[in-house]
Amino acid sequence: LCEKQGPVRTKVSKGLMGWLSTTIDSARKSQHKDIDDYFRQQREWSGEYSRVAKEASMAFNKVVQDQWRLTSALQHFSTALSSISPLKDENTRTVNKLNLRLSEAVEASRKNIEIVNKTDEMSLGFELDLMSRYMESIKEMLFQRTCLMITYEDATRTLEKAKPVKRPAAEEAKQ
Repeated sequence: LCEKQGPVRTKVSKGLMGWLSTTIDSARKSQHKDIDDYFRQQREWSGEYSRVAKEASMAFNKVVQDQWRLTSALQHFSTALSSISPLKDENTRTVNKLNLRLSEAVEASRKNIEIVNKTDEMSLGFELDLMSRYMESIKEMLFQRTCLMITYEDATRTLEKAKPVKRPAAEEAKQ
């Protein structure tokens, strides 16, 4: 009450009904027929290609995760092999030497799998992720084109229905 300026107004979210109307509106607009065959084909192609790119990216990520689990299991196996029995007879020493050599081989194999896994993740994994994001942006661009086309068609219909007195205002809205 003492200050001349009022408090800063915050943006109020629309809530469930606003979200629901936006979702229904976007679903309606995504099913709208395009007047240009080229853009209709591009929209169909991008939808299919986007789905396939996402599936490939998810499948590759599962393979990478499985390889990381394999390296973890190999590390546990190598650790178990390298644990030496405290017995000091000749047979136990021979078995311990063999276990240590096998443990070293398993550890080397684990390191090689980790290197391959990191390289795959950095190259193909990023490429698949980039491709799926790229296709999502293409779909969004085509969807925005469709929304603008619907807005233009609605403005044209409004202009056709407008009375002579309101026609200049309708022509201004169309542009």
